[in-house]
Amino acid sequence: MQEFTIQSDDPQSVPNQLQSTSPSGLNQQNTQYNSNPLENSTYTTDDKSKFLVIVLVSTLTVLLFTVVFVSYLHFSNESAQIAETANDNILGAETEETTDDNIANVPDKFEDLFYYTDDSNIYEYNLKNKESTQLTNFPKSITSEIIHMQLIDEKYLGFVNCDIAITRNACKLFIHNLQTDKSEVIDEIKSNIDNISWIDNKKYIFSQYNPVNQNIEVNLIDENESKKLATIPGSISDRDKFIEDSKAMSLSPNKEKVLYINTFSNNGFNFKIYIISLEGKITDQIEDATQPRWIDNKNIIFRKYSNKRAGHLYIYNLGNKKMQKLGSNIEASYNVSVINPYISFWEPSEFSNLYIYNKQDDKLLMKEEKAAYPAWISNDKIIYGKVRKCEENECRKIGTIQYESQLIVEKYIVKNIHSGYTEEINVRNKYLENGILTWVNSL
Repeated sequence: MQEFTIQSDDPQSVPNQLQSTSPSGLNQQNTQYNSNPLENSTYTTDDKSKFLVIVLVSTLTVLLFTVVFVSYLHFSNESAQIAETANDNILGAETEETTDDNIANVPDKFEDLFYYTDDSNIYEYNLKNKESTQLTNFPKSITSEIIHMQLIDEKYLGFVNCDIAITRNACKLFIHNLQTDKSEVIDEIKSNIDNISWIDNKKYIFSQYNPVNQNIEVNLIDENESKKLATIPGSISDRDKFIEDSKAMSLSPNKEKVLYINTFSNNGFNFKIYIISLEGKITDQIEDATQPRWIDNKNIIFRKYSNKRAGHLYIYNLGNKKMQKLGSNIEASYNVSVINPYISFWEPSEFSNLYIYNKQDDKLLMKEEKAAYPAWISNDKIIYGKVRKCEENECRKIGTIQYESQLIVEKYIVKNIHSGYTEEINVRNKYLENGILTWVNSL
C-alpha cells in the first residue's frame, strides 16, 4: 500500500502530543502543580485548550488521509477496469505531441489527387474534376501484375511489375516521372521479391526470399551498390491468406529506420514486427502483432494478434520499449490509417463500421456504418468504401480482399471529417485492387 506523509512546520509536535496527551496525563499535571486554586484553574483551562487543538488537528489529519486514500482506490479501480493484463496500458508509451511538424504537409498538387491500379496499370484520380487519368500503358495480362506502388516525392512515383507466370517470379522496378508522365525501368529482380520501399528515386530497400538459406534478406540499394541490412527467418508458405495477415515494409517519417513484417515468412505464421536501422541492425521486435503503421518517428501502432488472442490496437514506443493500448473498446480493428492526431480503422463485422479516433483528446471522433478501407488524403478529408456483405459466388477468388473480408465495395466516398460534407468518387472499379495511394499514406 502506498504511504502518505503529512508535513507541518514542526514535524515532531503533532506526534508527541498524540502520544503524551490523554485525560490521565492531564490529571497528573494538575496534581503536580496544585499549590494555588487560581493557578490550578488556569493550568486546567490551558490544558483543555491544547487538548481541543490536538483533537481538531488529529481529526483533520484523519479526514485528509481518508480523502487521499479513497482517491487512490478510485484511480486504481479505473485502471483495473481498462487493463486486460498486467502489461496493458503501461504508462510511458507516449507519442510525440501534435505540433505543426506532425500535421501532414500535403503539397497543393496532392490535396485532391489519389492513385490506384487495376492490376495492370496505374491511374491518377482528380477529386475536383472527378476524372481518372491512365499513367501507364501495359497490356492487359493475367500473367503479370503491379504488386506495389509508392509516392516517392512530389516528382516521382515508384512501382513494381512482376511476371507471376515465371517460377519465383521476375520483377521490374519502375520510376514514373509525374512531370514528364514517363516511366523508366531502374532495376530487374529475377527472384521472388517480397517487398520494397523507396527512399528516393535512386535509393530503395527491398526484401526477397533466399531459397538456399531459407530466409528473408532485407537489402539497401544505393546507386547499384547493395548492402544487406538484416536476415529474417523465413519460408514460402502455401497456406491461404486470411484477414489477420500483414505484409509491409515502410520507412519512418525521418527515413532512418524501416518497419518490416511478413506473417508468411516463418513457416507461415510469423506475427512479428521487425524494426531495422539503415546501419543494418534489428533494433526492435514486436511479438504477436500484425498490420503495423508508423505514427511518428518514435511510435508504431499495430493490431494485437496471436493464436490465443486477437484484437485491439496498441502503440509501441521505440524509446522506452513499452506498449499502450489505444483507448478504444473496438476489438476488431483493421487497416489502420494514420494522420496525426487521427487514427482510422474498421471492423469487418456484420455492420462493418469505420471509426476515426482522436488520440490527442482520447475520444472517438466519428463512426460510419457499412464502411471500410479508409485512406487519408489530407488533415480534413478521408476516402473510404461503402460496403455490403458478399452474396453467393461473389467473393470466391482466394487472395483478394473481398475473399478475406467477405465484403463488396458498392461505391467510394470522400468525406470532410470536420464539416461532414461527403461526395461520391466516380471510379470504375468496385474495389481498387492495390488500395488507394495518397500523399499521406505513402510518405
